[in-house]
Amino acid sequence: MSEMVVPDGWEIKQLDKFCDKVTDGTHDSPKRKNSGIRLVTSKNLLASGKLDLSSAYYISEQDFVDIEKRSKVDVGDVIFGMIGTIGNPVVIYDLSVPFAIKNVALFKFSGDFDRARWVQYYLDSDEFKLHIERSQTGNAQRFVGLGFLRNTIIPAPPIEEITKIASILTSVDEVIEKTQSQINKLQDLKKGTMNELLTKGIGHTEFKDSPVGKIPVEWEVQEIESVINNLIDYRGKSPPKYSSGVPLLTAKNIRKGYIDSEPREFIEEDKFDSWMVRGIPTVGDVFFTTEAPLGNVALVPDYKFAIGQRVIALCPDVDKLNSVYLLYVLQGEIVKKQLFLDSTGSTVSGVKQSTFRKILILSPPLQEQQKIASILSSMDSHIEEKQRKLEQTQSLKKSL
Repeated sequence: MSEMVVPDGWEIKQLDKFCDKVTDGTHDSPKRKNSGIRLVTSKNLLASGKLDLSSAYYISEQDFVDIEKRSKVDVGDVIFGMIGTIGNPVVIYDLSVPFAIKNVALFKFSGDFDRARWVQYYLDSDEFKLHIERSQTGNAQRFVGLGFLRNTIIPAPPIEEITKIASILTSVDEVIEKTQSQINKLQDLKKGTMNELLTKGIGHTEFKDSPVGKIPVEWEVQEIESVINNLIDYRGKSPPKYSSGVPLLTAKNIRKGYIDSEPREFIEEDKFDSWMVRGIPTVGDVFFTTEAPLGNVALVPDYKFAIGQRVIALCPDVDKLNSVYLLYVLQGEIVKKQLFLDSTGSTVSGVKQSTFRKILILSPPLQEQQKIASILSSMDSHIEEKQRKLEQTQSLKKSL
Protein backbone atom coordinates (compact mmCIF):
# COMPACT_ATOMS: atom_id res chain seq x y z
CA MET A 1 0.00 0.00 0.00
CA SER A 2 1.35 3.45 -0.91
CA GLU A 3 2.38 5.82 1.85
CA MET A 4 -0.70 6.91 3.75
CA VAL A 5 -1.35 10.59 4.43
CA VAL A 6 -3.79 11.48 7.21
CA PRO A 7 -5.15 14.75 8.68
CA ASP A 8 -3.44 16.43 11.61
CA GLY A 9 -4.33 14.75 14.87
CA TRP A 10 -4.87 11.35 13.26
CA GLU A 11 -2.57 8.38 13.60
CA ILE A 12 -1.61 5.51 11.33
CA LYS A 13 -1.91 2.11 12.97
CA GLN A 14 -1.67 -1.52 12.08
CA LEU A 15 -5.00 -3.28 12.30
CA ASP A 16 -3.80 -5.59 15.07
CA LYS A 17 -2.93 -2.50 17.12
CA PHE A 18 -6.19 -0.70 16.39
CA CYS A 19 -8.34 -3.74 17.21
CA ASP A 20 -8.36 -5.65 20.49
CA LYS A 21 -7.52 -8.81 18.56
CA VAL A 22 -7.31 -10.03 14.96
CA THR A 23 -7.79 -13.75 14.41
CA ASP A 24 -9.70 -16.07 12.11
CA GLY A 25 -12.01 -19.04 12.15
CA THR A 26 -11.30 -22.70 11.60
CA HIS A 27 -9.62 -23.90 8.42
CA ASP A 28 -10.94 -27.43 8.91
CA SER A 29 -14.17 -28.75 7.44
CA PRO A 30 -16.42 -29.87 10.29
CA LYS A 31 -18.92 -32.58 9.37
CA ARG A 32 -22.29 -31.30 8.20
CA LYS A 33 -25.28 -32.04 10.42
CA ASN A 34 -29.03 -31.85 9.91
CA SER A 35 -29.28 -29.55 12.93
CA GLY A 36 -27.00 -27.86 15.41
CA ILE A 37 -25.00 -24.61 15.10
CA ARG A 38 -24.51 -22.65 11.88
CA LEU A 39 -21.05 -22.45 10.25
CA VAL A 40 -20.44 -19.15 8.45
CA THR A 41 -18.06 -18.87 5.48
CA SER A 42 -17.35 -15.98 3.11
CA LYS A 43 -20.38 -17.02 1.03
CA ASN A 44 -22.62 -15.85 3.87
CA LEU A 45 -21.16 -12.32 3.96
CA LEU A 46 -23.11 -10.02 1.65
CA ALA A 47 -21.80 -6.96 -0.18
CA SER A 48 -24.55 -4.97 1.56
CA GLY A 49 -22.77 -5.47 4.90
CA LYS A 50 -25.33 -8.02 6.05
CA LEU A 51 -24.95 -11.60 7.24
CA ASP A 52 -27.04 -14.25 5.48
CA LEU A 53 -27.39 -17.36 7.64
CA SER A 54 -29.98 -19.02 5.40
CA SER A 55 -27.39 -20.98 3.40
CA ALA A 56 -24.95 -21.63 6.27
CA TYR A 57 -24.83 -25.35 7.06
CA TYR A 58 -25.06 -26.92 10.50
CA ILE A 59 -22.23 -28.40 12.58
CA SER A 60 -22.30 -30.24 15.90
CA GLU A 61 -22.28 -28.34 19.19
CA GLN A 62 -18.93 -29.95 20.05
CA ASP A 63 -17.37 -28.64 16.82
CA PHE A 64 -18.85 -25.24 17.61
CA VAL A 65 -17.24 -25.27 21.08
CA ASP A 66 -13.88 -26.31 19.61
CA ILE A 67 -13.95 -23.51 17.00
CA GLU A 68 -14.96 -20.93 19.62
CA LYS A 69 -11.74 -21.61 21.54
CA ARG A 70 -9.88 -19.97 18.65
CA SER A 71 -12.43 -17.51 17.33
CA LYS A 72 -15.42 -16.72 19.52
CA VAL A 73 -17.65 -14.18 17.79
CA ASP A 74 -19.18 -11.50 20.02
CA VAL A 75 -21.60 -8.65 19.41
CA GLY A 76 -19.59 -5.66 18.18
CA ASP A 77 -17.02 -7.72 16.28
CA VAL A 78 -16.33 -7.51 12.54
CA ILE A 79 -16.01 -10.55 10.29
CA PHE A 80 -14.38 -10.54 6.84
CA GLY A 81 -14.14 -13.13 4.03
CA MET A 82 -10.61 -14.46 3.46
CA ILE A 83 -10.98 -17.10 0.72
CA GLY A 84 -12.84 -17.04 -2.58
CA THR A 85 -15.11 -14.07 -1.99
CA ILE A 86 -12.68 -11.74 -0.22
CA GLY A 87 -14.06 -8.89 1.85
CA ASN A 88 -17.70 -7.96 2.46
CA PRO A 89 -17.01 -6.95 6.10
CA VAL A 90 -19.95 -7.34 8.47
CA VAL A 91 -20.43 -5.80 11.93
CA ILE A 92 -22.15 -8.24 14.28
CA TYR A 93 -25.13 -6.54 15.91
CA ASP A 94 -27.08 -9.63 16.92
CA LEU A 95 -26.17 -13.13 18.08
CA SER A 96 -29.64 -14.46 18.83
CA VAL A 97 -28.69 -17.19 16.32
CA PRO A 98 -25.16 -18.31 17.29
CA PHE A 99 -22.64 -19.35 14.66
CA ALA A 100 -19.01 -20.35 14.19
CA ILE A 101 -16.74 -19.13 11.38
CA LYS A 102 -14.58 -20.88 8.79
CA ASN A 103 -11.95 -19.13 6.61
CA VAL A 104 -13.30 -15.83 7.88
CA ALA A 105 -11.25 -13.16 9.67
CA LEU A 106 -12.42 -11.87 13.04
CA PHE A 107 -11.70 -8.35 14.31
CA LYS A 108 -12.58 -7.95 17.99
CA PHE A 109 -13.51 -4.66 19.68
CA SER A 110 -15.02 -5.57 23.09
CA GLY A 111 -18.39 -4.18 22.05
CA ASP A 112 -17.03 -0.82 20.80
CA PHE A 113 -19.32 -0.33 17.81
CA ASP A 114 -17.73 2.96 16.74
CA ARG A 115 -14.31 1.36 16.22
CA ALA A 116 -15.99 -1.68 14.64
CA ARG A 117 -17.89 0.45 12.13
CA TRP A 118 -14.75 2.44 11.35
CA VAL A 119 -12.87 -0.76 10.49
CA GLN A 120 -15.83 -2.07 8.49
CA TYR A 121 -15.94 1.11 6.41
CA TYR A 122 -12.20 1.04 5.81
CA LEU A 123 -12.15 -2.66 4.86
CA ASP A 124 -14.94 -1.91 2.38
CA SER A 125 -13.20 1.15 0.90
CA ASP A 126 -11.89 1.30 -2.68
CA GLU A 127 -8.40 1.99 -1.30
CA PHE A 128 -8.32 -1.24 0.69
CA LYS A 129 -9.88 -3.26 -2.13
CA LEU A 130 -7.10 -2.03 -4.44
CA HIS A 131 -4.57 -3.01 -1.77
CA ILE A 132 -6.00 -6.54 -1.83
CA GLU A 133 -6.02 -6.75 -5.63
CA ARG A 134 -2.36 -5.81 -5.77
CA SER A 135 -1.57 -8.58 -3.27
CA GLN A 136 -3.14 -11.32 -5.42
CA THR A 137 -0.79 -13.25 -7.69
CA GLY A 138 -1.24 -15.96 -10.30
CA ASN A 139 -4.43 -17.85 -11.05
CA ALA A 140 -4.77 -19.58 -7.71
CA GLN A 141 -7.88 -19.21 -5.58
CA ARG A 142 -8.20 -15.72 -4.18
CA PHE A 143 -6.99 -15.56 -0.59
CA VAL A 144 -5.76 -13.08 2.02
CA GLY A 145 -3.79 -14.32 4.99
CA LEU A 146 -4.13 -13.40 8.62
CA GLY A 147 -0.67 -11.84 8.64
CA PHE A 148 -1.62 -9.60 5.72
CA LEU A 149 -4.68 -8.35 7.61
CA ARG A 150 -2.89 -7.86 10.92
CA ASN A 151 -0.14 -5.82 9.26
CA THR A 152 -2.49 -3.68 7.16
CA ILE A 153 -2.26 -0.02 8.17
CA ILE A 154 -5.35 2.11 8.60
CA PRO A 155 -6.01 5.77 9.42
CA ALA A 156 -6.91 6.16 13.10
CA PRO A 157 -8.68 9.40 14.08
CA PRO A 158 -9.23 10.35 17.74
CA ILE A 159 -12.08 8.29 19.19
CA GLU A 160 -14.38 11.35 19.37
CA GLU A 161 -13.95 11.90 15.64
CA ILE A 162 -14.40 8.19 14.91
CA THR A 163 -17.74 8.38 16.75
CA LYS A 164 -18.90 11.37 14.68
CA ILE A 165 -17.78 9.89 11.36
CA ALA A 166 -19.27 6.49 12.18
CA SER A 167 -22.56 8.18 13.04
CA ILE A 168 -22.66 10.02 9.70
CA LEU A 169 -21.80 6.91 7.72
CA THR A 170 -24.35 4.88 9.66
CA SER A 171 -27.02 7.43 8.73
CA VAL A 172 -26.03 7.14 5.08
CA ASP A 173 -26.17 3.34 5.35
CA GLU A 174 -29.68 3.57 6.77
CA VAL A 175 -30.78 5.64 3.76
CA ILE A 176 -29.17 3.07 1.44
CA GLU A 177 -30.88 0.19 3.24
CA LYS A 178 -34.26 1.94 3.24
CA THR A 179 -34.00 2.80 -0.47
CA GLN A 180 -32.97 -0.76 -1.35
CA SER A 181 -35.95 -2.06 0.63
CA GLN A 182 -38.26 0.27 -1.31
CA ILE A 183 -36.77 -0.98 -4.59
CA ASN A 184 -37.28 -4.60 -3.56
CA LYS A 185 -40.92 -3.94 -2.68
CA LEU A 186 -41.54 -2.08 -5.95
CA GLN A 187 -39.96 -4.93 -7.91
CA ASP A 188 -42.18 -7.46 -6.13
CA LEU A 189 -45.22 -5.29 -6.84
CA LYS A 190 -44.25 -4.98 -10.50
CA LYS A 191 -43.76 -8.75 -10.80
CA GLY A 192 -47.27 -9.41 -9.44
CA THR A 193 -48.84 -6.65 -11.52
CA MET A 194 -47.05 -7.82 -14.65
CA ASN A 195 -48.26 -11.40 -14.22
CA GLU A 196 -51.83 -10.16 -13.67
CA LEU A 197 -51.86 -7.79 -16.64
CA LEU A 198 -50.18 -10.20 -19.07
CA THR A 199 -52.62 -13.03 -18.35
CA LYS A 200 -55.90 -11.36 -17.30
CA GLY A 201 -55.64 -7.91 -18.85
CA ILE A 202 -57.58 -4.85 -17.71
CA GLY A 203 -61.18 -5.10 -16.54
CA HIS A 204 -62.13 -8.44 -18.14
CA THR A 205 -64.86 -10.61 -16.65
CA GLU A 206 -65.18 -13.33 -19.29
CA PHE A 207 -62.42 -15.83 -20.07
CA LYS A 208 -61.86 -18.75 -22.42
CA ASP A 209 -59.58 -21.77 -22.59
CA SER A 210 -56.42 -21.52 -24.69
CA PRO A 211 -53.21 -23.51 -25.27
CA VAL A 212 -51.58 -21.43 -22.48
CA GLY A 213 -54.49 -21.42 -20.03
CA LYS A 214 -57.51 -19.18 -19.36
CA ILE A 215 -57.37 -15.84 -21.21
CA PRO A 216 -59.84 -12.97 -21.80
CA VAL A 217 -62.33 -13.82 -24.55
CA GLU A 218 -61.20 -10.81 -26.65
CA TRP A 219 -57.58 -11.99 -26.67
CA GLU A 220 -55.84 -14.28 -29.14
CA VAL A 221 -52.92 -16.68 -28.84
CA GLN A 222 -50.44 -16.21 -31.67
CA GLU A 223 -47.02 -17.42 -32.69
CA ILE A 224 -44.37 -14.70 -32.50
CA GLU A 225 -43.59 -14.99 -36.21
CA SER A 226 -47.20 -14.05 -37.06
CA VAL A 227 -47.01 -10.65 -35.32
CA ILE A 228 -43.57 -9.49 -36.47
CA ASN A 229 -42.44 -8.22 -39.86
CA ASN A 230 -38.86 -9.41 -39.58
CA LEU A 231 -36.39 -11.21 -37.33
CA ILE A 232 -32.79 -10.01 -37.67
CA ASP A 233 -30.28 -12.62 -36.57
CA TYR A 234 -26.50 -12.15 -36.33
CA ARG A 235 -25.81 -15.30 -34.35
CA GLY A 236 -22.72 -17.23 -35.36
CA LYS A 237 -20.88 -14.09 -36.45
CA SER A 238 -18.17 -12.42 -34.37
CA PRO A 239 -16.57 -9.28 -35.82
CA PRO A 240 -13.06 -8.02 -35.05
CA LYS A 241 -13.26 -5.67 -32.06
CA TYR A 242 -11.55 -2.33 -31.55
CA SER A 243 -11.11 0.24 -28.78
CA SER A 244 -13.29 2.81 -30.58
CA GLY A 245 -15.71 3.09 -33.44
CA VAL A 246 -19.34 1.94 -33.68
CA PRO A 247 -20.64 0.41 -30.41
CA LEU A 248 -21.05 -3.37 -30.67
CA LEU A 249 -24.02 -4.77 -28.74
CA THR A 250 -23.82 -8.45 -27.81
CA ALA A 251 -25.71 -10.68 -25.39
CA LYS A 252 -23.45 -9.35 -22.64
CA ASN A 253 -24.99 -5.88 -23.06
CA ILE A 254 -28.65 -6.91 -23.17
CA ARG A 255 -30.08 -7.07 -19.65
CA LYS A 256 -33.55 -7.61 -18.22
CA GLY A 257 -35.31 -4.75 -19.97
CA TYR A 258 -32.40 -2.43 -20.69
CA ILE A 259 -29.01 -2.08 -22.39
CA ASP A 260 -25.86 -1.97 -20.27
CA SER A 261 -23.00 -0.02 -21.85
CA GLU A 262 -20.53 -2.44 -20.27
CA PRO A 263 -18.62 -4.24 -21.61
CA ARG A 264 -17.70 -1.56 -24.14
CA GLU A 265 -16.78 -3.11 -27.49
CA PHE A 266 -16.61 -1.53 -30.94
CA ILE A 267 -16.22 -2.30 -34.62
CA GLU A 268 -14.46 0.03 -37.05
CA GLU A 269 -16.66 2.69 -38.64
CA ASP A 270 -15.64 1.70 -42.16
CA LYS A 271 -16.57 -1.94 -41.45
CA PHE A 272 -20.16 -1.12 -40.43
CA ASP A 273 -21.83 -1.51 -43.83
CA SER A 274 -20.03 -4.76 -44.66
CA TRP A 275 -20.88 -6.18 -41.23
CA MET A 276 -24.56 -5.23 -40.90
CA VAL A 277 -25.66 -7.03 -44.07
CA ARG A 278 -28.43 -9.08 -42.41
CA GLY A 279 -30.46 -6.01 -41.57
CA ILE A 280 -30.34 -2.97 -39.29
CA PRO A 281 -32.84 -2.80 -36.40
CA THR A 282 -34.59 0.52 -35.84
CA VAL A 283 -36.16 2.27 -32.86
CA GLY A 284 -39.28 0.30 -31.89
CA ASP A 285 -37.66 -3.08 -32.44
CA VAL A 286 -36.83 -5.38 -29.54
CA PHE A 287 -33.57 -7.20 -28.78
CA PHE A 288 -33.68 -10.77 -27.46
CA THR A 289 -30.74 -12.91 -26.31
CA THR A 290 -30.87 -16.49 -27.52
CA GLU A 291 -28.23 -17.95 -25.17
CA ALA A 292 -25.61 -17.07 -22.55
CA PRO A 293 -27.87 -15.66 -21.19
CA LEU A 294 -31.15 -16.86 -22.66
CA GLY A 295 -34.14 -14.55 -22.52
CA ASN A 296 -32.81 -11.05 -21.79
CA VAL A 297 -34.56 -8.24 -23.65
CA ALA A 298 -34.20 -4.53 -24.39
CA LEU A 299 -35.63 -1.92 -26.73
CA VAL A 300 -33.42 -1.00 -29.67
CA PRO A 301 -31.66 2.33 -28.88
CA ASP A 302 -31.75 5.49 -30.98
CA TYR A 303 -28.02 5.61 -31.75
CA LYS A 304 -25.84 3.88 -34.32
CA PHE A 305 -24.70 0.40 -33.27
CA ALA A 306 -23.70 -2.99 -34.60
CA ILE A 307 -25.03 -6.36 -33.41
CA GLY A 308 -22.80 -9.19 -32.25
CA GLN A 309 -23.21 -12.71 -31.01
CA ARG A 310 -26.27 -14.39 -29.50
CA VAL A 311 -28.66 -11.50 -30.18
CA ILE A 312 -31.69 -11.29 -32.44
CA ALA A 313 -33.86 -8.26 -33.14
CA LEU A 314 -37.64 -8.53 -33.49
CA CYS A 315 -39.38 -6.02 -35.73
CA PRO A 316 -43.06 -5.90 -34.63
CA ASP A 317 -45.94 -5.45 -37.05
CA VAL A 318 -47.17 -2.15 -35.62
CA ASP A 319 -50.77 -2.94 -36.67
CA LYS A 320 -50.72 -6.03 -34.46
CA LEU A 321 -48.13 -5.57 -31.75
CA ASN A 322 -46.92 -2.75 -29.51
CA SER A 323 -43.14 -2.98 -29.09
CA VAL A 324 -43.14 -2.04 -25.38
CA TYR A 325 -45.88 -4.61 -24.75
CA LEU A 326 -43.70 -7.17 -26.56
CA LEU A 327 -40.77 -6.22 -24.31
CA TYR A 328 -42.82 -7.19 -21.24
CA VAL A 329 -44.45 -10.24 -22.81
CA LEU A 330 -41.02 -11.72 -23.53
CA GLN A 331 -40.23 -11.38 -19.81
CA GLY A 332 -43.52 -12.96 -18.72
CA GLU A 333 -44.02 -16.43 -17.30
CA ILE A 334 -45.89 -17.81 -20.32
CA VAL A 335 -42.95 -17.17 -22.63
CA LYS A 336 -40.37 -18.23 -20.02
CA LYS A 337 -42.02 -21.62 -19.58
CA GLN A 338 -41.85 -22.23 -23.32
CA LEU A 339 -38.26 -21.00 -23.57
CA PHE A 340 -36.57 -22.64 -20.64
CA LEU A 341 -38.14 -26.11 -20.67
CA ASP A 342 -37.90 -28.56 -23.55
CA SER A 343 -40.48 -31.23 -24.30
CA THR A 344 -38.99 -33.52 -21.62
CA GLY A 345 -39.17 -30.85 -18.90
CA SER A 346 -35.40 -30.35 -18.80
CA THR A 347 -33.96 -26.83 -18.50
CA VAL A 348 -32.39 -25.49 -21.69
CA SER A 349 -29.73 -22.78 -22.10
CA GLY A 350 -30.40 -21.67 -25.66
CA VAL A 351 -33.10 -21.51 -28.33
CA LYS A 352 -32.99 -22.03 -32.10
CA GLN A 353 -34.54 -19.39 -34.35
CA SER A 354 -36.96 -21.96 -35.77
CA THR A 355 -38.15 -22.81 -32.25
CA PHE A 356 -38.33 -19.18 -31.14
CA ARG A 357 -40.54 -18.23 -34.08
CA LYS A 358 -43.17 -20.71 -32.84
CA ILE A 359 -43.28 -19.36 -29.28
CA LEU A 360 -46.86 -18.54 -28.31
CA ILE A 361 -47.73 -15.09 -26.95
CA LEU A 362 -50.99 -13.54 -25.81
CA SER A 363 -52.28 -10.84 -28.13
CA PRO A 364 -54.85 -8.40 -26.70
CA PRO A 365 -56.39 -5.65 -28.86
CA LEU A 366 -53.73 -3.06 -29.70
CA GLN A 367 -55.28 -0.38 -27.49
CA GLU A 368 -55.15 -2.68 -24.46
CA GLN A 369 -51.54 -3.61 -25.27
CA GLN A 370 -50.70 0.10 -25.12
CA LYS A 371 -52.43 0.51 -21.75
CA ILE A 372 -50.62 -2.51 -20.28
CA ALA A 373 -47.29 -1.22 -21.62
CA SER A 374 -47.98 2.23 -20.14
CA ILE A 375 -48.76 0.83 -16.66
CA LEU A 376 -45.65 -1.35 -16.55
CA SER A 377 -43.42 1.39 -18.01
CA SER A 378 -44.63 3.76 -15.29
CA MET A 379 -43.71 1.19 -12.62
CA ASP A 380 -40.27 0.75 -14.20
CA SER A 381 -39.77 4.54 -14.18
CA HIS A 382 -40.54 4.61 -10.46
CA ILE A 383 -38.07 1.80 -9.82
CA GLU A 384 -35.41 3.57 -11.93
CA GLU A 385 -35.95 6.76 -9.92
CA LYS A 386 -35.28 4.85 -6.70
CA GLN A 387 -32.26 3.17 -8.31
CA ARG A 388 -30.81 6.58 -9.16
CA LYS A 389 -31.33 7.73 -5.57
CA LEU A 390 -29.60 4.57 -4.35
CA GLU A 391 -26.64 5.11 -6.67
CA GLN A 392 -26.35 8.77 -5.63
CA THR A 393 -26.35 7.83 -1.94
CA GLN A 394 -23.79 5.09 -2.54
CA SER A 395 -21.60 7.63 -4.36
CA LEU A 396 -22.02 10.04 -1.46
CA LYS A 397 -20.85 7.34 0.95
CA LYS A 398 -17.76 6.69 -1.16
CA SER A 399 -16.96 10.42 -1.27
CA LEU A 400 -17.14 10.60 2.52
